[in-house]
Parts: sequence; structure tokens; C-alpha cells
Amino acid sequence: PFALNEYALALLDKGEHDKALEQLQKAYGMNPYDPVLKKNLAEAYTFVGQKRMSENNYEAAAESFDRARELIPDIPRYYVMRGIALYYSKYPDAARNELERARGIGGDSPEILFYLAKIQYDAGNLADAVELLEKAVVLKPDFKAATDMIAKLKRELAVEGDMDRDYSS
Repeated sequence: PFALNEYALALLDKGEHDKALEQLQKAYGMNPYDPVLKKNLAEAYTFVGQKRMSENNYEAAAESFDRARELIPDIPRYYVMRGIALYYSKYPDAARNELERARGIGGDSPEILFYLAKIQYDAGNLADAVELLEKAVVLKPDFKAATDMIAKLKRELAVEGDMDRDYSS
């Protein structure tokens, strides 16, 4: 199994993620209790998931991140990546669940808060989205996507406020 592991690592370095994953699956099958093989297999699933994300194959990406998460459930990054893949797969409730689980394990991160805000925005909860984005910017002041989205949402909230006033009068 260790020769397969070394070969798989060389394949990962070359960018041949699918072949590396296959080799690591074989190696892990031979010795499922080795922590190095388990970690390398989880990372190979992550590389494959990221490749699927770049191909806009979000459901396959979510599945790869799920496999990584099953192997090592205490790493928040796997939940975050799966949550993002689920978000783009149009499964907002499942995405929120994954992101909240990541938050529970590792605490707030700008990325988690940003995607939770996107889910809130899509659900029409603009004020909640702004609150999450502002927390993200506190954690990462140079988070341009979050600051841009805050400005956009505040403009939308102002327009909604004007519409409510016009309607009620």
C-alpha cells in the first residue's frame, strides 16, 4: 500500500487527480487503519472535488467532498467545500447545513459567512445577509466580494424601504 501511496502522490503532483484517487483507494483498501493513507485519500477526494467544481459539475464535487469528510470528519474545510458545492447545485438547505456544521467545528470564517449570506440573500433575507457579510469583513477586512455585496444589499434594502413607504401611503 505504501508504494501505491507514493505513486499516487507523484500523480497528484502531476495533476492527475483521478488516477491518484484510484491508487489511494487501492492502498487504503489494503490498510484502512493507516492515518497517512486515510489523510492522503481524503486530500485526493478534495483535489477531485475541486476539479469537478472547476468543470461546473457541482453534484459530483459535493460527493467527493462528502467522501473526504467521511474519512476525516473533524476537518471543517471538507464541510465548507461540500457546502459551497451544494450551494451551486441549488440545494440551499443542505448547503446551509454543511456550512453551519463547519462553523460548529471550526468557528466563523469569512468564506463560511459569505456563503451563508448568499443563501440568506437568495431566500430574500437581506438584513440577515448584510449582518453575516459584515461579520465576514470584520474577520477579513480586504474581502472585496463581501464589501461589494454589502453595498449592493444596502442599496436593495433602501429601495425596498422606499417601496414600502410608497405602498403604505
